[in-house]
Parts: sequence; structure tokens; C-alpha cells
Amino acid sequence: MIRRAIRVLVLVGLVLLAVPTASWADKAADQAARQLEFAREELNAGHFDRAVKSAESALRLDPTQYEAIVIKALAFEALGDPQKAEALLIAYLEFSRGFQPDPRVGDALERLASGDKSKKPGRTGPRVVESPRPSRSTRWRPRR
Repeated sequence: MIRRAIRVLVLVGLVLLAVPTASWADKAADQAARQLEFAREELNAGHFDRAVKSAESALRLDPTQYEAIVIKALAFEALGDPQKAEALLIAYLEFSRGFQPDPRVGDALERLASGDKSKKPGRTGPRVVESPRPSRSTRWRPRR
């Protein structure tokens, strides 16, 4: 009888612990969206170091914020680090399989592959607009 009561209490405790997790996930998604917006604004303003930090924060809060990878890559390209930019863009392409790719990725990869300094964005950097949303209605989840 005591064991059954303990099992019930443990089950109730687990259910109560799971409820705050759902609300935390919603808050994290909202904060990630806010950080992504900050990253866009910083990139547009030419504050590339800040854009990288905001994009990293967005990814920490919600790893499915693929636009943050693109913004981070564009910022590294503008900062003069083509190796990091290219690695991030390739990672973006791997993660976003099955979705409509961001059109900025192809342009940036072409610039990086050609090594053409005249095409490379200057200190003002690339202008960022709202990225197209993925073509699938559900969010991508990592493979297990």
C-alpha cells in the first residue's frame, strides 16, 4: 500500500515538473525570435560583432532558428573571415534540407567561392530583410 502511494506521488510530481517546461519552451522561442530580430538589425546597421552575438543567442535559445546561421555567416563574411562564413553556410544547407533555402546563401557561397573582392560586401555589409519561411508547415527536428 505504501509503495503504491509513493508511486502515485512520484507520478504526480513528474507531471507537475513537466508543466513549467512547456511554458519555458514558449518563453525561449519568444526570446530566440527577439534575438534573431536584434541580429538582423545589427547586421543591417553594420555592427557585425553584435550581429554574431545576437545570432548565437538566438541559436542557443532555439537551435531551429536557421536564419540565425545565415546572419552569422553574413556577419563573418563582412568581418573578413570567409572560412567561418563558408562553414556556417554549408552547415545551414545541411540543416535546412527539405526546406526552401534562403536565397542569400547561394549568393554568399558564390562570393566566397569566387574570392572576388569586388563582389564582397563592404564595411556596410549585406542588407538583411525578413527571410522567407520554410516551405513545410511543421518545424524541423534534429535527427536522432
